[in-house]
Amino acid sequence: FVEEQSEVHAVQMQQFDAAICAWRAEGKGILSAIKKKSAAFEPIEAEQAQLQAHALRKPQKPKRFKLIHEKMSTEALHKNLSECFPTTSLISDDADRVFRSRGMSDMATLCKAYDGSDLISDRSIEGELIARDPCLTLLLLSQPEPFAAFLNGKGAMADGIGFTGRSFIIAPAPTAGYRSVVYSKS
Repeated sequence: FVEEQSEVHAVQMQQFDAAICAWRAEGKGILSAIKKKSAAFEPIEAEQAQLQAHALRKPQKPKRFKLIHEKMSTEALHKNLSECFPTTSLISDDADRVFRSRGMSDMATLCKAYDGSDLISDRSIEGELIARDPCLTLLLLSQPEPFAAFLNGKGAMADGIGFTGRSFIIAPAPTAGYRSVVYSKS
């Protein structure tokens, strides 16, 4: 499914690139007409109205459908939720990589995304990023030792902001060195 959506998005991006090129060319033509008329001291109100209408028809970039991440920073999460569909997941069968990543340095953002609260940030490079009604799913699988190390290091903060309260923590009994074998009598 993810690969199929990636292919669909690639086609949509090609169509978007063509549409944005045509839109820009049309805008340049309108600006050129405004420049010519301004130089000749002719009225430009019609061209200004045409330029405003043109600006409202700017093609919108298609949203990507990216459902699964294994490790990411909160900045990457925020960008994904604002520029792609606002639904994603952080899934890792080696959660120690996630626990030690920059993504866990801002658990408040993870909590907001998990709760579906809007994420709004102003970045000097990207400008304003807004993720409306985000949906974040976390599935982090860990061995007991890395999880204990995470709790020792960041457990108080995780409890304080409600991260662990939003988590369903399961610790099955260890099976190392033990395997149940059932013999049937034939």
